[in-house]
Amino acid sequence: MNTNNVSVNAVPEDKAYLENVNAKKWIRHMEEDLILFWDRVNPESQEREPFTTHAFSGGTPLTPEFIGEYKDRASKSGGEWMGANAGKNYSRMHSRLTFAYGVAYHLTGNPQYYEVMQKGVNYSLDNGFDEYGALTILEDRNAPENTPNLRTSQDQAYSLTGLAFFYYLTRDKGVLDRILKQHDYIMDTYAIYQYGEDGDKEKLLDFRWLPTDQASSELVAILDQLNAYMVLLYPILPENAEEDQKRKKEWKQTMMDLCQIMLDKFHVDKKKNPWNDEQITVNSFWGKLSGKELKFGGRHFDFGHFVKAWWMIYLVGKLVGDEHFEQKGEDGVQHILDDGFVDGETLFNAIDERGGNKPDSLKSESTWGEKYFPTEKNEWWVKKNISLGQHWWMHCEMDQAAAMVYKGKDSVQKWIATSNFFLNRYVDHGAGGIWHELEPATLSPKLMKAHLWKNAYHSFEHTLIMAIASEKVKKGEIDLSFAIKDGSCSDSTLRPYYFDDGDIWDIRYSTMTEGLNLRSCRVKFVFNKS
Repeated sequence: MNTNNVSVNAVPEDKAYLENVNAKKWIRHMEEDLILFWDRVNPESQEREPFTTHAFSGGTPLTPEFIGEYKDRASKSGGEWMGANAGKNYSRMHSRLTFAYGVAYHLTGNPQYYEVMQKGVNYSLDNGFDEYGALTILEDRNAPENTPNLRTSQDQAYSLTGLAFFYYLTRDKGVLDRILKQHDYIMDTYAIYQYGEDGDKEKLLDFRWLPTDQASSELVAILDQLNAYMVLLYPILPENAEEDQKRKKEWKQTMMDLCQIMLDKFHVDKKKNPWNDEQITVNSFWGKLSGKELKFGGRHFDFGHFVKAWWMIYLVGKLVGDEHFEQKGEDGVQHILDDGFVDGETLFNAIDERGGNKPDSLKSESTWGEKYFPTEKNEWWVKKNISLGQHWWMHCEMDQAAAMVYKGKDSVQKWIATSNFFLNRYVDHGAGGIWHELEPATLSPKLMKAHLWKNAYHSFEHTLIMAIASEKVKKGEIDLSFAIKDGSCSDSTLRPYYFDDGDIWDIRYSTMTEGLNLRSCRVKFVFNKS
């Protein structure tokens, strides 16, 4: 056989579609598109302050004298609501940016990213909590939003996202103690239990949005307990002492109960098209249990929340060994991915129908729709009852679920195409960062990049998952950095984020920045190598 013209690195013909799929592409995206923007928003000179919630789309952090200008720009960009609380720094956003810098360290091993994450953690530990759990607004404990009965269970959960990722990287016992204390507060304040005759809690029945609610009303009150910290932490909780084992057993039951509450109270299988007698199989979740919201277009009734709920149910099933939840979650994810997928040709034709500027490159890209939204008459922005709205965080969630729950070449090719759309369309290749929304008719950006509900969290988690999945799908390998104190964890508890099938091939230790009393632990995870 003549091999003179065959490269030793050539990709087999049946795997050619994986040729440009690799972790390096996503790490480069993080460093060139994401981190440079957020470094401008939160410069190194910033010491004890919380991370900034609001910033201009060029990366300039918001300061008091420019609040009026920020509000004006937010309004002109189509998001007047984004400027309503401009200047207030939210605990959830500080926590999410702490998470993002942890991801940056995890992927690169760069100690500078670790040090920024550590600043975020220290601020949260020192300033983020009081006797009523997590503050909603940082720096101003008397802010109306910090009234105990106005604090939402969602914000309480997201206050732990940065701390949870820090514990995942370090196994720091002091941080875990703070997490567990906050978790106990959340359960005592927002969980609704069935009690036995002896007064002991027997079963978790429901979960509140606000401490004074009598029943569940918001999907995210339940969903984000899992998404923000519980699913990441459960497999790495300590199990040495009897108390640890009891706690882990309680967490297992709580996660299963939360999944069951979503299925029992929020799940909807079919919804009647309001314009005809068609029954549309949505296999989804109501976002809010309110009469006026139980409709197409209702609050949080969108693909982002649907797929995240099914994805969490799937992950919980895998973690606790419950085949029912695992299969139901996987089937639910697949249904949403199948219905939400929008190939480039469809989007190209929709833009053409609208009379917009349609780049030819769209035909080789694909994206995700926004939600089920049947209309009375044909509309260019709705195809097969799916709205073509484009939102950064929904795209991230759909990509992530697709990259973890895929079957065969066709499904892999879909998430390769949609993730390329994200890199090509959502990234601001000039100033860096990710646009909040794209106008479907023109793919031009809308809304601000940094506000009370958007910062680095979704785009960095997206980068981490796509980097790992890119290596998994081609049976490759990825290096991920941890920061471990001597003897604080065993190799068996190191895992590549939500993935459970990466085997440790090699571990390299090195000294972290002087004074941190930690060792950098660079772990090579390999997928399906013999």
